[in-house]
Amino acid sequence: MRADLLFDELLEIADTLEMGQTTTTKAGVKEATESDMIQHRRLKIDVRKWIVSKLMPRKYGDSTQMDIGQTKEEQSYQPPTIEFVISQEAIDKARGM
Repeated sequence: MRADLLFDELLEIADTLEMGQTTTTKAGVKEATESDMIQHRRLKIDVRKWIVSKLMPRKYGDSTQMDIGQTKEEQSYQPPTIEFVISQEAIDKARGM
């Protein structure tokens, strides 16, 4: 339930402007600007995304597994082992005997 709540907060943070004041100093002059705090919002979103992915990895985690409709039997298929039998005659011939 907590993961779903955090997921809903992600949408709210992304859709809501968060105004803030930034102060810069250039040549001894302080300048204050008021604008949307995009980096602050991005950090809040990233932290919540990470937490949600850890709380419910199957639902919100990064998926790296692809299901292409194979059965378990097909997915666990192991190719047959091939054995080579070399006669002593062939070994002697290769050695030049």
